[in-house]
Amino acid sequence: QAASCFCPGPPMLFRTGPRAAAMARAAPYAIETKPGRNLFGAGCIQQLPDELGRLGADRVLLVGSASARSAAQLSAVSGVIGPRHCHTWPGATNYILPDKVAEAEEQVKASGADCVVSVGGGGPVGYGKMLAYRCGVPLVAVVTTYSGSETTAQQSLIESGAKKQYRDPSMLARVRVYDPDYSSALPIPFSMTSGMNAMTHAACKLCNPTAHRLDLLHAEEALRVMVASLRRIKTGEGPQPEARSDALFGAWLCGNLIGTTTLQYKLAHVLGGTFKTPHAETHAVILPHSIAFNEEAAPSVGDRLRRVLGAPQGQSAAQAMYDLQVELEVPTSLKALGFKEEDLPRAAELVMGGVETHSENYGRYERAAVEAMLASMYRGRRPS
Repeated sequence: QAASCFCPGPPMLFRTGPRAAAMARAAPYAIETKPGRNLFGAGCIQQLPDELGRLGADRVLLVGSASARSAAQLSAVSGVIGPRHCHTWPGATNYILPDKVAEAEEQVKASGADCVVSVGGGGPVGYGKMLAYRCGVPLVAVVTTYSGSETTAQQSLIESGAKKQYRDPSMLARVRVYDPDYSSALPIPFSMTSGMNAMTHAACKLCNPTAHRLDLLHAEEALRVMVASLRRIKTGEGPQPEARSDALFGAWLCGNLIGTTTLQYKLAHVLGGTFKTPHAETHAVILPHSIAFNEEAAPSVGDRLRRVLGAPQGQSAAQAMYDLQVELEVPTSLKALGFKEEDLPRAAELVMGGVETHSENYGRYERAAVEAMLASMYRGRRPS
């Protein structure tokens, strides 16, 4: 059953008691919600023509990658939108490159497109966001992985060997389509790493001292849904269309929590932007160690994570997350991603260059801590 959702986040939950009263007396905070329509459920792709009509789109440029799986999906989406389809650009890469953005921009201009529909994960979505920003056309995202990029109004480009961040409201997808029929062919190993990438956003929010109570409730539910669905996909237990649908919903929940400036994101930007490690796998390797970094300074931040992960008595949240990665067979070391040990000092230096912009941590942002963390990540050590 396809469904549309107009709310940008989970429903508000009200609680009573001493803890709720204490939270109500906490410092003032703001809750910012994101506009856009979100379509969920098998077959919801069939609502795409109506959504394009609401946007007034007559000439649609499809954006995807050159893979065989992407080609099949682009063809299927073209069939759904019919005569509105004016051109397909299959040039998306995993990292967003300026010369490729310029190439896609030329395709928008040459085709006269008045709307961009990205089909895929973070790569196609990223190029779609840059086209929306530079060409002034609305973006619609047909989501096939669990990256969460489609939920944000920001995008990184690789420029001069490093990631540069762009932010603009025009980058936010006007419609997001989460049809499990388009994620069912995602290979299980990539499903696990992509899902772990999604979980990063929720786990980082739980480890963020600026998180408010809705953030915490939202993040805990996002992780619960994501962990359960990934385990079902990994084992093949139960109906798989439902597991894939739940994973897309969990990824949407997680994606709506992107925006923290924790050490996790700085490490990922340095490792991916400068050393070209793969994005989702890099986030997966970092996650247990960034949790440990904050949990050591404030042990209570791991309480919700331990509950979601079902950690036994005496096990830290960081250890539970590492064990989940082993269970799901995702990479646990930078060495496995092709990172070179001799690059560890350079990576630490680059990470320390972002102290002032990635300060939302409980742990103290010091060179020795960063070096020790990178060394553990390189070797794939389980947090102690």
